[in-house]
Amino acid sequence: YFVTTANEPYVGTSTWQEYIKIGYDTAQLTQERVHTFRSFAADVPGNRSADVNFDVRVDRTAPNSLTFSFEPTLPDPAVIRGIDYISFEASDICGIGSLQLIARSAAGDQPIGNNINQNSLNVSWNTNQANFPDGDYLIVGTASDAVNNATSIQSVSIRVDNTGPVLHVTPPT
Repeated sequence: YFVTTANEPYVGTSTWQEYIKIGYDTAQLTQERVHTFRSFAADVPGNRSADVNFDVRVDRTAPNSLTFSFEPTLPDPAVIRGIDYISFEASDICGIGSLQLIARSAAGDQPIGNNINQNSLNVSWNTNQANFPDGDYLIVGTASDAVNNATSIQSVSIRVDNTGPVLHVTPPT
């Protein structure tokens, strides 16, 4: 419900009294978008207060159009070492609240990067760090909109391999 209240002197007396007018328009609020409301107070003789505007977001849908890209392009099979660049994008009718990228492995989830109030995230993922040991990872991107509807996508399985091969040579006897 939309409630507007105002205090004004009761007509013909010096006593103050509160007036409340309640309005509700279901046809307007079913559309997913940002709605702007205008509120004002008016008394019986027609005196009117200044307008007060405020926005109400109606958003029941999680972000969509989630996309990933990797630079350099991932080989097949996806084995990487060192630094890779990951771009993650999403869109939503009422705006993106946050984007997050994680690397999921048997050892747990490790954050790669996050971004607040923007529809794109570009990160440099350095797999030469101790928290990204050699092994298999699933890159997961999560986008939340401004009212916390969330969508997660699983991008691609990646094997991190920063360890060179070990060569054992046994000389002939």
